Amino acid sequence: MKIKAYRESVAEEGATGRGHEPLSAKRARKYTGVEAVEQELEALNREYKALLDQVLSYLNQLQDDETRMREFVSSQTFSFFYQLFMCTSRD
Repeated sequence: MKIKAYRESVAEEGATGRGHEPLSAKRARKYTGVEAVEQELEALNREYKALLDQVLSYLNQLQDDETRMREFVSSQTFSFFYQLFMCTSRD
């Protein structure tokens, strides 16, 4: 009973314009704020994901370059020792 009377008084105050907005206007404004925050978070998440993808791409490229470098050094080392062995074994 008290709740119903309170709702009616709030609705009357909102309708008469005693410094309060109607509840429906407050809800609409709050919902619009929620939507704005939601859209901003989605945009930030997309930007974060794009940056993360770029960083992962750079890391993969560095890893591939390191692997190629190790293979190159390994082949050069093998070639050096093979030539050294062949020259010493002929003597």
